[in-house]
Amino acid sequence: MAPDRRSRYGSAIFASVWLLALALILLRMPAAAMSTTPATEAGDQWELATTADDSGHIYVLYPQYRTTSDCTTCRIPSLTLVSSRDEGTHWDTPRVLTPLRSGQTSPQIVVDAADHRVVYATWLESNQHDLMVAKSSDFGQSWSLVLADRTESISESAYAAHPVIAARGQDVYVAFSRDHSLWIAVSHNAGVTFSSAVVHAGASFVAALAGAVAVDNDGNVYIAWEGYTADSGGRVHLYISRLLERGGRWATNLMDTSRVPDGCFAYHCAWGYLGAQISLAADAGGVLYSLWTSSASPGQPERVYFASSTTHGDTWSPKTELSNAPADAREAFPIITAGAVGTVRVAWMDSRFRPDWSAFYRTSTNGGATWSDEHRVMSRALASLYAPN
Repeated sequence: MAPDRRSRYGSAIFASVWLLALALILLRMPAAAMSTTPATEAGDQWELATTADDSGHIYVLYPQYRTTSDCTTCRIPSLTLVSSRDEGTHWDTPRVLTPLRSGQTSPQIVVDAADHRVVYATWLESNQHDLMVAKSSDFGQSWSLVLADRTESISESAYAAHPVIAARGQDVYVAFSRDHSLWIAVSHNAGVTFSSAVVHAGASFVAALAGAVAVDNDGNVYIAWEGYTADSGGRVHLYISRLLERGGRWATNLMDTSRVPDGCFAYHCAWGYLGAQISLAADAGGVLYSLWTSSASPGQPERVYFASSTTHGDTWSPKTELSNAPADAREAFPIITAGAVGTVRVAWMDSRFRPDWSAFYRTSTNGGATWSDEHRVMSRALASLYAPN
């Protein structure tokens, strides 16, 4: 089965990942909103996903691994939605997104990049056989649901993993892993129907994991992804692929190569939990930005790198390191987003204040030519429970 970068340590993990996921959203909000967090029911929550629109709505989606009060018959885990209508000042009561018959995991949620209103969510269910997509046109109050992809195979390698989603107008793309390969489910009718195709066959990889998918303002589609060559002691190849034609031909650039990091089995981590990862975003002018982690030698902590492209991903600027953490600090979970022309925001977690991990973010208004100082999201993140010191 493809490696899972997450561990089950309940609300402690939920709290720390919540801060990282919201770090980029909070940058554009008033100070009053930055001190608030959504009220949640007590339970076991992880794999959090979040997004925001331009009119003050914030959406937080996560699997709840305990029964919720509004759906006592729902299968566990069940996707729980928390939303705010006023940039995080107040939060609605958490509620089950879609009370279905099987457990729901690995959620992602995005706002349509064209109208900045419609919300799409994706996740896995039926023991990771089914890839689901939900759509809301009324700020998350109601949702339509479609099965985007399904496998009937009982082989463990055929289970889906790691879906990531992007939407712009009529076009919706969900990249995901199945059978050691990278796949994409595509809709050209605003999520009503989907078809699936292989982006990269996995003969050379034990896992091909989607890190992010992006659609620029010209409709070009990009996937940032990682290819693992072995369970341990191998390498992680970091790629960005661009769709060249709707028939399914892709061009792929190798961004970096990293050594597989030390495992953290004693902390109940999967083997790829702290592995190299890559993310991707496009600004309003069509410039691409990528943020990733990689290490040059076995056992060496990964560092955070950034690059940009003004040529639709054909060529990239030299990679630059963005973190000021000491050389022995571990760095992981890179997140990047872009908005107006030249505006790009990045965030990651690192272990410079061991035993706790912290979230950090930086911003640029000139396409990454210069950056703000590092800002730490102040929180006691109990990452020592699931990552080595």
